Amino acid sequence: RVHSLQRRRNRIPMTSTTMCHFRNAILEMPFDQKSWYAKNRDDQRRKANIRVEKKRLRNMKLRALYLSSRPCTDCGEPPDPDTPFEFDHREGMKNGSRRVSDLVTKGTNHIVMLREFKKCDVVCPSCHKQRTYDRGQWKRRVTQLGEIRP
Repeated sequence: RVHSLQRRRNRIPMTSTTMCHFRNAILEMPFDQKSWYAKNRDDQRRKANIRVEKKRLRNMKLRALYLSSRPCTDCGEPPDPDTPFEFDHREGMKNGSRRVSDLVTKGTNHIVMLREFKKCDVVCPSCHKQRTYDRGQWKRRVTQLGEIRP
């Protein structure tokens, strides 16, 4: 059997082992991934898009369920369907943290999402604005955008 690195170096074609049901014999057949993908590219892309979309929908449901099952951490207000609650990363949890919205839209694994949820507090929009103001994060954002003109 040829090692995969040797196969690449020496350009030995990959083989696919199949069982011939008529003769009960094992046949070695040449298998070229590039030509197979060229023939099946559209179908493979369609399947990949369907998989990602299913993961996105699952993540959106998971996020909605998580947010709707917890009151605001600061004021204790119960969840309201008209004003969706938000995730706010706790102080000191920024290192290694990712934006929850990015995790949802990219179809990330749900276990990774739950780990990220645990690094966050669930807060109502008004408490989230107040937290951001108290931390002074709005100042950094303003300087990044440039001067605000009246």
